[in-house]
Amino acid sequence: MNKDEFLFGCKDIKQRFSGWISNGILSHAYLIEGPSGSGKKSLAKYIAASLACVGNCDECNICHRISEGHCPDIKFISREEGQKNISVDAVREMIDDTPLTPTELDFKMYVFDGAEKLSAQAQNSLLKVIEEPPSGVYILLLCESSANILATVKSRVQRVVMPLLSRDEVFEYLRAKSVPEFLYDEKKLDFAVRLSGGAPGKAEKLLSDGEKEYSTFLSAKAIIDAQSKKNRGISEYDMLNTVSKAMPGREEADRLFSMLALAYRDILSSKLTGEVKGGFWTEDEAEKYVLALPLETLQKSVEAIAALAYDSNYNFNITLAASALSVLLWRAA
Repeated sequence: MNKDEFLFGCKDIKQRFSGWISNGILSHAYLIEGPSGSGKKSLAKYIAASLACVGNCDECNICHRISEGHCPDIKFISREEGQKNISVDAVREMIDDTPLTPTELDFKMYVFDGAEKLSAQAQNSLLKVIEEPPSGVYILLLCESSANILATVKSRVQRVVMPLLSRDEVFEYLRAKSVPEFLYDEKKLDFAVRLSGGAPGKAEKLLSDGEKEYSTFLSAKAIIDAQSKKNRGISEYDMLNTVSKAMPGREEADRLFSMLALAYRDILSSKLTGEVKGGFWTEDEAEKYVLALPLETLQKSVEAIAALAYDSNYNFNITLAASALSVLLWRAA
C-alpha cells in the first residue's frame, strides 16, 4: 500500500509535511483541526508512514501496518466509552510510555483522537511533555474545534487546518471508494454530498448509514416545514406527532438534534448574509424558509435544540424530550 493512498486529495498539506520531513524540520507536536470526516486520522497515518517508510513505498509493508493500526509505535488515544473526557490517567500512561524504546520504528507517535475531549487536568499534564519532548517522540492532537484546547497548549504546538473538498472532489472520493448501492440513488447521493460540507469521510458515513441518516434528514425537513406553517392548517398536536415519529429512541434523537442544528444554522446563515450557505437546503428551499421564519424564531429554535442536546447527555426520557422539543419549536414560531 502506498502512503499517498492514505489521504484523498489534500495535495498541499501532503506536500508541506513531506517537505518538513525530508528537510528534517518536522515539529514534535501538531494540532490538526477539522470537522468530522475531513481526514484528520488519515493525515496522522500519512505523517507516520512518511516518517517510517524509507524505501519504495509499494514494496514495504510498514505503510499497510500503519494503515491497519497494527504498528505498536503508533498509538491512538481517545475517550473511553461512557466517559465524558480523555482522562489525565490516559495522558500519564502515555507519558510513562515515552522513554521506552520503540518496538519496530525509530520513533514513537501518540495521536489524541478527539483532543477537544482532553480534560483541563489532562492537558496540563500533557503540556509537560510537549514543552520538553523526548527525542523521537511526536504528538498529534486531532480535534473538530480547538475552542476547548488550553491557550498554553495551543501556543506550543503547530496548528494545521484540514481543507474541505469541493462537491466534485467528494463525488470522486465516493467513486474511488466504490461506495455500494447508494451511488445509484441520486437523491441519497446528493444528500450525502451536500451534508458532508466537503468532508469526504462524513459523506461516506452518511451513505453507509443509509436509510437511518436519510430518514432523519427528511424528518428534520418535515419538522421545520410544520413550524413554518403554524396558524396555517398545522396544529401543535401535528408538530408533536411529527417530532415523536422522528425520535422513537435515544439514537434517533441524537441524530435528529444534530440534523436540526445543521438545518437551522444554514437558514440563519442565509438570512443574515443573503446567500445560500451550507449544504442542507437547496437554493429554493433556503429562500422559502428564510422568508417564512423570522430571525427571532430561528435564534430561539437553535437555542432550544442546543439546550435539549446538552441536557440529553445527562438526563434523557424520550417522551419528555419529544414533548419538550415540540413545545419549544412551536412557541418559537
